Amino acid sequence: MDQKVNTQESLGFKPVSTQRVSQEIVRQIQDAIISGKLNPGDKLPSERDLIAMFGRSRPSVREAFRVLEEAGLINIVGGVGAIVCEPNLKQLVEPLGVILQMKKVTAQELVEVRIITELSIVEWAAVRRTDDDLLSIEKILKKEEELVDNWDAFYQVDRDFHEAIAAAAKNGVSQVLMEVLRESLLAEVIKGFNQLSEEERRKEQSELLDLHHKLYKAIKNCDIQTAKALMITHLEQFEKLVSQK
Repeated sequence: MDQKVNTQESLGFKPVSTQRVSQEIVRQIQDAIISGKLNPGDKLPSERDLIAMFGRSRPSVREAFRVLEEAGLINIVGGVGAIVCEPNLKQLVEPLGVILQMKKVTAQELVEVRIITELSIVEWAAVRRTDDDLLSIEKILKKEEELVDNWDAFYQVDRDFHEAIAAAAKNGVSQVLMEVLRESLLAEVIKGFNQLSEEERRKEQSELLDLHHKLYKAIKNCDIQTAKALMITHLEQFEKLVSQK
């Protein structure tokens, strides 16, 4: 398969004439990615070609590359060049999580937002889910059943379960928001679970798995009211776990 050749004309890059040179280069490349002129897997023009396109120096282009790579938009591959990356939520989740910590946002505040958000998500999922979505959820439920004796792995799959429901909701904003909330609450969840006895942990897992199966059935049957009622029960248990002292 021939490699697509990206030219100045096809990408719409213009010579940069501003004091904030690297920022303007970043903006133009970012705009090309957002608009679809550059897609994941595409190779950017060579450093030499970009210097000519933007009419600026090598340090400015390299600084722009550094910023774009840190943002997760491109990957610099030795001997190949700059490659456009697939979107990665982790690049967004981590800085937002830091902001929430700096704002002194409490676990209770995060739980309150999660309750509101996840009730909408499960409602959308019950209406918009596809057969592929249901298959994804089924596979996650099977994994959970296999991992009841491994809490760390079980909890990760529990997160996968909620991410699958968010994907079935077909709302990109809610997917990002839920990822931020779950990541921000991770430490509180682990702390709460570690304070439970072995018997309480097994009870927690059993109830969680049972609720997941019932949620899946409600979503599969497009039963919005049952799905929301089950999610409320689920989130009440979650709130209790996070509130462990």
